[in-house]
Amino acid sequence: MGGVKRVVAEVWGGLSPIARFSILLASVLGVAAIARTAVIAYFMDAVARDGATMDTLARIQLSVTVLIFGAALLLWLVLRAAYLSSSRRLREQSTALEAALAERDRTYDATLGALTNALEVRDSETGGHGGRVVSYMELILREMEIDGDERKTYRRAALLHDIGKIGVPDNILRKPTALSEAEWAAMKRHPEFGSRIIADIPFLGEVARIVRHHHERWDGMGYPNGLAGTAIPLGARIFAVADSFDAMTSDRPYRHGMSIDQARREIDRCSGTQFDPSVVTTFLRIKLEELELISESAPHTHPRVVAS
Repeated sequence: MGGVKRVVAEVWGGLSPIARFSILLASVLGVAAIARTAVIAYFMDAVARDGATMDTLARIQLSVTVLIFGAALLLWLVLRAAYLSSSRRLREQSTALEAALAERDRTYDATLGALTNALEVRDSETGGHGGRVVSYMELILREMEIDGDERKTYRRAALLHDIGKIGVPDNILRKPTALSEAEWAAMKRHPEFGSRIIADIPFLGEVARIVRHHHERWDGMGYPNGLAGTAIPLGARIFAVADSFDAMTSDRPYRHGMSIDQARREIDRCSGTQFDPSVVTTFLRIKLEELELISESAPHTHPRVVAS
């Protein structure tokens, strides 16, 4: 008996409020119909047994019918009020849950932003790089009509892409001249370091993959795994264009940054080798004014290069 009760409770609990309401209403109307039939049968027997007039029976039947369906209507109104109240509470709870999830996401992103800022204090030559890459990625994602959780994941990957530079020695990270071959080999390990740092954080699983592969190339000549084509996560392919564009348009102690036009031409030239052609095509659709607005905050320690 206990097993039957459990099954019934599980089935009832799995029904939507409107389904429960419909079942209760059907039950009430069914009981009312049965009661009406029983009353009519009783008085039909009275007619046969005692000779009551049909007019009397008809009046009694009408009265009983009105009472039964009046009671059914009252119960329906009570059930409807309970259903509306329950629905309102569910909507309020749903709204509160959405607000809590949004606040959680804002807290996550603020924490990731703080980690990025801490890294940029250490690597002062690329100040604001993470934020600009996020902004360029947002433009590409908009053009590709990527939204929702996927957009959040890609944005977080852009914020954290260089977190692995924590494992790169200061004398390499802050060197004002070009890196030696050995120094460059040490620098190239930062994607692996970054991926390992965040891999065990539950909501950053896909972010860790993008961080690991953000220096792969479309032609398979990148690092750390030499992935090629669509074997590279889409977020990493999008990131590669945004990251490279920011690097090209930012000054370094050992070189001038490119103009917006020059950097766009270079991105286009590397389509199909370094970059995913479809991502490049999407990037080139972005208005120059939008790119310039972001680029203005990049480090420009040398006189700006003017496009010819």
